[in-house]
Parts: sequence; C-alpha cells; structure tokens
Amino acid sequence: MATFLLFSHCIKKVEIDGPVTTIGRDKESHLVIPDKMLSRKHCLIEKDGDTYKVIDLKSSNGTFVNGVRVKSKEIHPEDRIKIGESILYYLPF
Repeated sequence: MATFLLFSHCIKKVEIDGPVTTIGRDKESHLVIPDKMLSRKHCLIEKDGDTYKVIDLKSSNGTFVNGVRVKSKEIHPEDRIKIGESILYYLPF
C-alpha cells in the first residue's frame, strides 16, 4: 500500500491499495479530485511489484513529477506529483 498527502483545496491523506488507481475529475475515477485544471481522466498510479509508477492519460495540462513533465515515471517516497493545481506527495512510510 502507498500513502500520499493530497494538497487540493485542503490536505487529505490518501491510501492506494489496488494494482491500478485512476485519478481525475470523472466520478468513475478511483480518486476524484475536483480541480478544474485536471482532465476527467488525468493519470493513473500503477503498482508493479514493490514499486509504483504514475502514467499520464494524455491529459491537457500534463502530469509532473518533481517539476518535470512525464508520460510514465516510477515514483519513490518523497516525490511530488503535480496534476492541475493539486499535488500528491508520496509519503515515505
């Protein structure tokens, strides 16, 4: 399980447990974030063994890891994923 802090209008702890977690404004997303700068289907976080990676779903405004725009990137504790005006901070525990 991976734990993130979500900074978007408020601070919220988010735990990701499944093999794939979709993120976006769409109500069908696993993690719905009401951020007007997010695409309906913005990105996903995929578990691969003991690691996680973020994959952009051809979003309009992009997905950034530690300030660098990515299409797909393995993420590590303390990485910051910026999507729209929101930030997911990967907690190191």
